[in-house]
Amino acid sequence: MRLTILAAISIAMLADGSAASEGDRLGLNIEAGSRTSVGVTYRAHERLALRPSITFQWLQADNVPTYIDPNEDYPVFKTTERVLQAGIGALFYAFPTNDHGIRPYIGIDLYLGHQNLPYQIMIDGAIVYRNGSLHQMSTRGFLGMQLPLVRRICLYGELGTEYSKRERFGYGGKKLDIQYFGSFTSGIGVILFVF
Repeated sequence: MRLTILAAISIAMLADGSAASEGDRLGLNIEAGSRTSVGVTYRAHERLALRPSITFQWLQADNVPTYIDPNEDYPVFKTTERVLQAGIGALFYAFPTNDHGIRPYIGIDLYLGHQNLPYQIMIDGAIVYRNGSLHQMSTRGFLGMQLPLVRRICLYGELGTEYSKRERFGYGGKKLDIQYFGSFTSGIGVILFVF
């Protein structure tokens, strides 16, 4: 991740172009934090930007059954977890494009996701792991700040509220619903404007 950000900054510094806040309409963005994502920022109007993005995670780990007898050897299972989310957001800037530094905005976004996760079941008295699919949806409302660093590069951060509804696996692989409402802070995002 650090190498990607450093490469993007190096390319932008070598590129010839106008200031990021004036003529640039389309940028590639990377956000690192609780929801690491890559996407595009498209300035549709001087006070409006659209931001589609995707998130992908892959995790492989050793797991042991939840129910174990401490007097017996327990099996270790290698499990794989995959998460894919796609989202679209809209940013409404407080004032038109300018070269005066920080640009505050309010925004909304919607994410839909698919997870492939391991769960435990009992077969003939033995615990085994299986993988299954779960779905999730979340929407957020937030305040954000965009700060131009050098030509074609901006940093951003956001804070707001989030509502999400997702599934999880219960005992025996039974799907259960979870609803969540609370606050969130984004990680630091970087936008590299390409034109």
